[in-house]
Amino acid sequence: MEVGAWMALDIHSRVAEREDKKSENYRRIGEVLREHGVKKSDKLFFPFDPIWQKKKKETLMIVSSLMATILFQAGITPPGGIWVDSSPEHDAGKAIIAYTNPEAYLYLMCFNTVGFLLSLTTILELIVVLPTHVRAFGFI
Repeated sequence: MEVGAWMALDIHSRVAEREDKKSENYRRIGEVLREHGVKKSDKLFFPFDPIWQKKKKETLMIVSSLMATILFQAGITPPGGIWVDSSPEHDAGKAIIAYTNPEAYLYLMCFNTVGFLLSLTTILELIVVLPTHVRAFGFI
């Protein structure tokens, strides 16, 4: 936690850890802070509710899985279909839209790839980072 993000009760508990916790002055300061509604920063910004977090994780997993499925399918069978036969104008197995509207096909594939990778990244984040609290993947 950065020093700038500390609240008064955070600073009090840090100092109380270093000093004698049973000291009357530290106990009284803590009581006064709590009486006036001062909260610790983790309680203020991130209320921990395990049931809500589990539901949120499950919902995000379902949505990310559905998005990955839809985007994968759109990459395999693009809108307009694929050429079944070969001819001098086109090759079999290639997307029809790639020949009829190449600029739209480029945008389609770029946005489809980015969306697919983001949904896979979200799934990875939910499986690896949240349960283990590993900060190595935090940048993702």
